[in-house]
Amino acid sequence: HALESYVLNPKLMSSKTNLPTFITFIILVFGEHFLGVWGLILGIPIFIFFLDLVGVDSAQQLSKKETSAD
Repeated sequence: HALESYVLNPKLMSSKTNLPTFITFIILVFGEHFLGVWGLILGIPIFIFFLDLVGVDSAQQLSKKETSAD
């Protein structure tokens, strides 16, 4: 369980949400601490909702970084 929740989940979720792995790991740690298992399930969607609410588009920032690196 520890391997899955602290290694695999952050890596898989960061690739799907275009968030850095470290940020995803921090979200999962805080989510588990405050909400238990529900925090592991709902932590990432809640964080993405708040990013959308604030107006931050992580996919757009990622594409800007890729085009500027080329």
